[in-house]
Amino acid sequence: MMNYFCEDVLLDYNRTWNSTTPQFSSCMGRSVLIVPAFIISLVSLLQNLYTISTRKGLDPRSWSWILLCRVIIAISCVICMIIQARMEFLSGPLYLVDTFFFAVNIIIPVISIIVQILMKSSGSYTCPLQFFAWVLHVILLIPELINLRLYPAFIAYYVLTCLMLIREVQWIANWSVGHASENTTSFPDFITFSWLSSTFFKGYKKSLVIEDLPEPSNQLDTVQIAEKFNHARTSDLETKDGKKTERTVLAALVKSFGGTLFVSAVLRLVNDILLYITPLVFRQIVRVIENHDMEWKGWFWVILLFITATVQVTVSNHYFRSAFVASFQMRTALITSIYKKSLTISNSARKDFTTGEITNLMSVDTQRLMEVIPYVNALWSGPFQFILAIYFLFDLIGVSALVGLAVFGVLIPVNIFGGRIGRKIQSGQMKAKDGRILFMNEVLQGMKVLKLYAWEKPFMNKINEFRDQEIDSLKKNGVLQACLWITYTAAPMVVTLATFATYVAIDPVNNTITAEKIFGTVAIFNVVRIPMNQFPRIVMETVKLMVSINRIDRFLRCPDLEEQSSSASTNPEDESSAVKFKNADYSWTEGGANPTLHGINVDIKKGELIAVVGKIGSGKSSLLSSILGEMQKVSGEKVVNGTISYVAQQAWIQNLTLKDNILFSSRYDENRYQNVINSCALASDLDILPNHDLTEIGENGVNLSGGQKQRVGLARAAYNDSDIVLMDDPLSAVDAHVAKEIFDHLIGPNGMLKNRTRILVTHNLGFLHQVDKILIFDNGTIVDEGTLEQLQQGNSRYYAEISEFIGQKEKEAEKSDETKGSNPKKKKENDGKLIKKETSAEGRVDVKHYTYYLKSMNIWLFLLVLGYFMFSEAFKVAGNIVLADWTGTVGEGETNMKHLGYYTLMAFLCSIFGMASQIGSNYRCAAASEVLHASMLDKTMHAPLVFFETNPIGRILNRFTSDMDIVDQKIAMQLRQFLSCVFMILSTFSVVTYITPMFLVPLAPITIAYIFLQIYFTRTRRQVKRIESVSKSPIFSHFTESITGAITIRAFNQADRFCRESEEKIGKHLHCNYISDMSNRWLSIRVEILGNVIVLFAALFAFYYGDTIGAGLAGLSISYAMSLIDGFGWTIRTAGELESDSVALERIREYEDLPQEKAWDTDGYLPDNWPDKGEIHFKSYSTKYRPELPNVLEDFNLQVGAQEKVGIVGRTGAGKSSLSLALFRIIEPSEGTIYIDDMDISNIGLQDLRSRLTIIPQEPTLFSGTLRFNLDPGNAYSDEQIAWSIQTSGLSIKEGLDDHLSEGGLGLSLGQRQMVCLARALLRRSKILILDEATAAVDSATDKRIQDTIREQFNSCSVLTIAHRLHTVTGGDRILVLDTGKLAEQGHPAKLIQDTSSRFHQMAKAAGITSVEN
Repeated sequence: MMNYFCEDVLLDYNRTWNSTTPQFSSCMGRSVLIVPAFIISLVSLLQNLYTISTRKGLDPRSWSWILLCRVIIAISCVICMIIQARMEFLSGPLYLVDTFFFAVNIIIPVISIIVQILMKSSGSYTCPLQFFAWVLHVILLIPELINLRLYPAFIAYYVLTCLMLIREVQWIANWSVGHASENTTSFPDFITFSWLSSTFFKGYKKSLVIEDLPEPSNQLDTVQIAEKFNHARTSDLETKDGKKTERTVLAALVKSFGGTLFVSAVLRLVNDILLYITPLVFRQIVRVIENHDMEWKGWFWVILLFITATVQVTVSNHYFRSAFVASFQMRTALITSIYKKSLTISNSARKDFTTGEITNLMSVDTQRLMEVIPYVNALWSGPFQFILAIYFLFDLIGVSALVGLAVFGVLIPVNIFGGRIGRKIQSGQMKAKDGRILFMNEVLQGMKVLKLYAWEKPFMNKINEFRDQEIDSLKKNGVLQACLWITYTAAPMVVTLATFATYVAIDPVNNTITAEKIFGTVAIFNVVRIPMNQFPRIVMETVKLMVSINRIDRFLRCPDLEEQSSSASTNPEDESSAVKFKNADYSWTEGGANPTLHGINVDIKKGELIAVVGKIGSGKSSLLSSILGEMQKVSGEKVVNGTISYVAQQAWIQNLTLKDNILFSSRYDENRYQNVINSCALASDLDILPNHDLTEIGENGVNLSGGQKQRVGLARAAYNDSDIVLMDDPLSAVDAHVAKEIFDHLIGPNGMLKNRTRILVTHNLGFLHQVDKILIFDNGTIVDEGTLEQLQQGNSRYYAEISEFIGQKEKEAEKSDETKGSNPKKKKENDGKLIKKETSAEGRVDVKHYTYYLKSMNIWLFLLVLGYFMFSEAFKVAGNIVLADWTGTVGEGETNMKHLGYYTLMAFLCSIFGMASQIGSNYRCAAASEVLHASMLDKTMHAPLVFFETNPIGRILNRFTSDMDIVDQKIAMQLRQFLSCVFMILSTFSVVTYITPMFLVPLAPITIAYIFLQIYFTRTRRQVKRIESVSKSPIFSHFTESITGAITIRAFNQADRFCRESEEKIGKHLHCNYISDMSNRWLSIRVEILGNVIVLFAALFAFYYGDTIGAGLAGLSISYAMSLIDGFGWTIRTAGELESDSVALERIREYEDLPQEKAWDTDGYLPDNWPDKGEIHFKSYSTKYRPELPNVLEDFNLQVGAQEKVGIVGRTGAGKSSLSLALFRIIEPSEGTIYIDDMDISNIGLQDLRSRLTIIPQEPTLFSGTLRFNLDPGNAYSDEQIAWSIQTSGLSIKEGLDDHLSEGGLGLSLGQRQMVCLARALLRRSKILILDEATAAVDSATDKRIQDTIREQFNSCSVLTIAHRLHTVTGGDRILVLDTGKLAEQGHPAKLIQDTSSRFHQMAKAAGITSVEN
């Protein structure tokens, strides 16, 4: 049968292997060798047919020159093979194998033509299977090319086959694209990561911007990732007790992205197998040298070693790519879910999570995925490689290998114990980090209050306490890592020692130590070294990851708000009602044992104007929250007919232009917009803004006054086309005359909103006679309701309490001339930008940053650590030299014991110094982190307030979270790895060049290539890293902003839009992040192939000089060169990553150059009792908020006498609050001076000045912590003093001094928070008190009580009162009326009221005040 099939034998071992001139038979070349390419081609055809038949939305493309070229070459191949068959048929008889050969070589190009046409129809850019088919075809035709009677047709066929593979055809995609993209690149470019090369070329020549980066894989589409994860959490699950259950975060991640992770696991498996083929090939090289085998076999094994290692490098890099894609998908899914949850979480659950904790979930906990998932396969790969190692060791040295297995077994419980300790350390570290970030976030949010109260130092101490706990955890973790690291690093030497000691002990005569056994074993341990190093770290990191995932899962499983904020639940039976409650109870906490609102029964008709009044804490704001769906419904019914817009009590302003804040994504309508501007009294404000309504508003509206912010909030609600408008005391922040204008033109019966339902919570009772219905609240329920006339006739005691503050129609009949004499200053022209664009440095990270980092470490101790690294590597080399020397000796007991003794000593010393180097490195890095954080915190706290107004909180917080985390964790780890690699390379070069000096010849150009790659890589990746850092800050700025305005976002039904905006920002950062990590792969595949070239030359020289140097030294040289593959790659990569991640160090160090406030402490003597009189003198004083802005106070002159009570009034933006900021030197003078008790305050330290003055600010700010801490963070007062201040202020809350207040005072009404500020003032009792709209948020009765308290307790003090409620300042000694930063008029309140030409008279008339009560 064989005679008919082929004239030659299929396989002759003596011709192919046992021959000095090996070759395949013609039969083999024409049958077996062409089958692989044929099978792969066939599979590629089936794969493309499947794609065409199943994929929807295909994008067929027109013919391109690339496709035409492929088809023409394939047709030419068919023609050439037909000619070859014809010529062979004419020259002699043909066998079946010849027919098979011709048929297959014709079918392969034909399949290629069909595949090209199918790819055109599907719009595919490349076909990987076609690439592999042609690669194999080109390689496996070589034996036939050698054996065949060469005809020109076959030579032409082979040349055309090569053309199918080279750049013109198979190395580029089917269609050229303008912008580099991973999705449209050719397969060869994909496997070599060459789709990034154009970016590296650009980055080498110029600075990159985000538009220069290639398009990432479609697998990283943020929207698709979020949808996939959300679907996985909720789909295919049974309901439980009528409620839909959700998968855990871990289960949902596996279900969503497990496929990508599985691909990485398969690649890791192939990689591990290839890793162990390399030592087998290495053994064959040593065996050929040792046995003086045929020379060609040595060359064959050397070439095979290079090919195997190169394939392994390629597979390894694509394993990491796949693993990184999975980790990016998981992290993105969690960040988007956390953001979405933060907008929907119920208020009862939200109390358990501070903003800092949620920020930590987004920044730190999700980052754990990036640190662990790419390496998580080591959990199974490590044991798998151990098993392979034992198997090959058993093959080498028999049963002695079981001793090595026993050593590994001993290490397992050590690893488990270390993991448990690591979990405890991690939990403590995360707790401390949560506390620090929360507190830092609150500090940044309340920086103005900190500076006004001079509280920076106690708050810095509190932050440093958290930081000290973090550093302590880092050091403990460093010791633990060093212990586990040294255990597994010493293991190869210990196992080698134990294995060969057992081997020679079993049979000292026959068990001789040969070069193949020694270096075959060493090669295996060099391979297994990496998983042994990784395994303990990955176990610990996986434990940390599970802690983080559980934290995220706990947050995502929190209940959502039961009702959407703006949902319109229509009751068809009563469509005349806009809002209706029936026996409704509502609570802020789950369960509602003591509901905040109880027995609510009210029916608000469409189009009505409802006023909600009552004392502070009576439940007015809670009513609006219940309508919005923010509270837990305990019982009863609620109907809301229509959409809602909402004005919060504290206006929420976005970091956008003023116009965008008002539009709030609604379509722009010129007429409607102008009507809203005029109705909200914003027209005159726009005239003085730098860029009119396109002026950028800072975070939290920092460049707007309180009244301006509230009017922007009103304008947003008015512009929104809603049915119901909820307003939570919006008039409290504006002057009386402005309040009247807004009420008349916007809210009132004839206002712009007259056709909508309006529910107005107010403490301004002068408009109650114009509303349709009044709801009086007390203790969480409606105690009285009706029109003003009905309430007057009802003789209600609740109405009686407020009746004296209610305005009368006749008192307000005359419109105030509020702008009389007003002369707004000409605006200063600029682009209206407030928030500075975050910039990134260019070029290399400045050496000064590295120098500072080294100095922070203590450079002398760091040099000692370097000595530990050097000695550790030196003893390791010495141990390997002992092994090489051992191979040249005869197996005598005394000789064996001598070598075992030397090797034991070297292993012990290597382990000790290695452990010392790891602990020392960890401790030095922790010390540097401590210094860096302390310095950054100090510079930040010393920065002037304008810095915080022009930089988003998220941007600043990013320095203290992500950047600091990189310095704490990544830089410390990379530095250790870099130092280990550098000393390993130095030892390798020393060993290899000593054994084969000729190695220096190829080493020089290879080193130059390495250096070029290092420069080429680092220059680009550094810029990519900077772009990545800049793209990260907007995520957290947007998140912080969204958290603050969550209620408003929900009320306007804008949650989906904000989620989309967040996804866009996350997607941009993901793009940068992915390109940054793929640049590592671009470098790695090139560097490691160069490493394989080093191994190739080392093996060639070792084989060439094998007879001279002996098998032992040859094995040692190749073994060391093989370790250099990873060493060089890791060195360049870690050096590049170290510099790239040093961008975080650079960003932290940027804060060293922040503008700083003047000195905190007074230079010279300052009396302890200063100021003892309270005299204030403004002398030709001018000031501005920023150099580019106009003066807010100009040539201002004022004298305030001791104990004088001065009221300061004026239109919003007149400079009232600026005056108070000037006293505290929050803004410094551009001209003139302020004297207090005859002392120039510019010569007094800021801390001394601010701590001697007292202010009750416009916006009450509370911090998470105890009530005691909120009143006295510096522990300067006794419990009795604090208790007295609380009692005197009239503050009535359930919490005790040591009870914890939620973040921002959540759970306390705005009025209660303001009274905490009053208690602070009472505690300090300085001679000068400034009240900056201090009673704007309290009801009129409480306002009166507060004023009485101030008059009584601060009778001997000078008091400056800034107020919109004129009756709060009419009882003082003098009134100042400010206008555009100047003193327009001043005088006694009674005289000014009587003077009908005075501005104050007009303002008082608008407020219904006609006389002054003393």
